[in-house]
Amino acid sequence: GVEPNEFVYGAAIGTYCKAGLWGRAVSALDEMLERGKRGRVSVNVGTFNAVIGACVGAAEGDGVGQALRLYGLMWDVKPNAQTYGMLVDGCCRTKRALEAVSVLMSMREKGMQPDTGMYVSVVTTCERAREYKAALDVYDVMTEDGVNFYESALLDGALKRLLKFSKVVRKGVNLDEDFLF
Repeated sequence: GVEPNEFVYGAAIGTYCKAGLWGRAVSALDEMLERGKRGRVSVNVGTFNAVIGACVGAAEGDGVGQALRLYGLMWDVKPNAQTYGMLVDGCCRTKRALEAVSVLMSMREKGMQPDTGMYVSVVTTCERAREYKAALDVYDVMTEDGVNFYESALLDGALKRLLKFSKVVRKGVNLDEDFLF
């Protein structure tokens, strides 16, 4: 029989994504990756982004977990700003604070600059998840990158609370018993 090529897979993946069938899109991409190992098809960042976007937009199941798994499979394909943006957004919307920080840091390591909105999302997600150390680490990176957190009232407020928290922790206060946000 005729073996599917990039165009056939792309059409199938696009149809699955538009229909909200992210699980089938993931399966098609997994199959495509397996065939790619044998040199029969090639996968590009657009194909990954289509499936990652469908996973992140999924209302049910662990779509973000699948998106993160796919991101981990991008060995020969370089993620772009869209890839990172979708992953950070998905992690933040599903309260995966530490994973959001990890994706943000990976983005920076690859030489891409997160925008202020991405920093706002990650810091506020960390704060809400009580991952204060991670939020302070992101704050340090922002400072290093020259991001002005005063540009965002939400970020400014979150960082002021985090700085207050860091001073309190240095004094030995038990956060769960003595410190309320």
